[in-house]
Amino acid sequence: MHKLSLVLAMLVSLSTSMRSAWPQSAILGIEKANSSAVTILFVNGINNQRVEAAASSDALIQSLKATGLPLQTYNFDYFYNPTQGMWPDNQEVARQLGLSDTWWRASSGARNEYYRLLGNDYDAAYGRVLTLPALDQRVVLVAVGLKQKIEAILAKSAGVIVVPHSQGNLYAEAAYAMLVAEGRTDVVARVRVVGVADAAVTTPSNRYITHDSDWVITQAEPLLASALGLTVRPLQPDVTACVGPRLVVCGGSIDWKNSIGDGLAHSFVNVYLNSNLYSQADDRQFPKVIYDLVTASLAELPRYAQVGAVHYLNFTLYNNVPGNPGVAGDGQTVSEPSSYPYWVLSTPISLRGTTNGYTLTVFLPPGQSITGVGSGVGSNWGPASRACGISDGTSTVVPSPVTVNGVTGYSFYYSQSYLDSQVAALNQSGTCNGAVLATGDLYFYSFIVQGEGNPNGPLLTTLDAAAVGAGPDAIPVASTPPPVDITPF
Repeated sequence: MHKLSLVLAMLVSLSTSMRSAWPQSAILGIEKANSSAVTILFVNGINNQRVEAAASSDALIQSLKATGLPLQTYNFDYFYNPTQGMWPDNQEVARQLGLSDTWWRASSGARNEYYRLLGNDYDAAYGRVLTLPALDQRVVLVAVGLKQKIEAILAKSAGVIVVPHSQGNLYAEAAYAMLVAEGRTDVVARVRVVGVADAAVTTPSNRYITHDSDWVITQAEPLLASALGLTVRPLQPDVTACVGPRLVVCGGSIDWKNSIGDGLAHSFVNVYLNSNLYSQADDRQFPKVIYDLVTASLAELPRYAQVGAVHYLNFTLYNNVPGNPGVAGDGQTVSEPSSYPYWVLSTPISLRGTTNGYTLTVFLPPGQSITGVGSGVGSNWGPASRACGISDGTSTVVPSPVTVNGVTGYSFYYSQSYLDSQVAALNQSGTCNGAVLATGDLYFYSFIVQGEGNPNGPLLTTLDAAAVGAGPDAIPVASTPPPVDITPF
């Protein structure tokens, strides 16, 4: 028998042990907290019916909840990678590996170039998808479908963490590559991937778990790649599986595999969400490993608030020191060094849904006065946003004095027409890699404060408080709650 046929036949014969015995019930696999919250998106591997994919998503939700993730804070969803049966599904994997091999070699293993080439290939194939053979159509349409799912989520959500299993990693890699190739830096910056039983040659966020007794990843896929004459291999296992805490039984013993009903040791739920399996290196349960990877990804994504009711602000100060100035007049202040007088919000403010501009109010310690502020509004959180956003001078908006709790402050109103005109100029400049942005795509993330002086006063390095809200009269009052650095509202 041909080597490729032998490998596929082995997978077919063992397919039942890869699938969980889920009841055919109405399992949603979806939970919604808030449309602007980060979404955790599960993607299934081969040979899964939709109900099984939904059940795996539910199992991930419950596992993260049991391990400590506050579910009411995040959205959960899944993308269904449809099955055509074990044999056609493995043909899809073979096709995906062939594409990876072509562009991995062409890029000499340089990841960004690999993603650009791979993404361009998928995009080009999608442009002529109706002319492609049925196998290629399936691969391209599922990859594009996942990319479109991610884009739809990010039209509302602060970020997305994709948790793909097995073949799902190949589709996650392809979707990410298309976003890179299309120059969608605004989207890419808000995507993280946590691979499970990773079948791909890369994982975009360098976070994954594959244990070294997973037969599909460590044996079957390399055999398949070899039979196809390919040089690419899936990512190396990063975990040795042990049964029970304190490393009771470790390694590839067939006994523990059969005891969990999966001789391939590959199942998402029965293996990777199994609290009886531990990582040998640090004695963490597999679900805790996944939890830690997810929470590390969450820490990198901005937790966007939205301009709405007036709220006070917290800051990330120089050298990533947190700064909480409290409310106006409470005696708390925060300071930045004179060499870095930028006030960077710890929770960037999304302009999505803003129809009448927003107002920024700053409060100074006694004895200081102000002539203006300069704000930073970008298409994305973090340093990259400053290369693709609006930065205005300190004379752009005229300050209006206000008094709250006996403290003098200054409010600055940024009208909707001003914001829209700035976005139009930004789009015309082409500085966002050709992306066409709307005002709602931007985030208010920083500002500077200029004191009085002639002709230009010094940039002030101490604040009593600052607040922001929607509209021209969004000024804090004595009852405005103190700042809280929480997830979106």
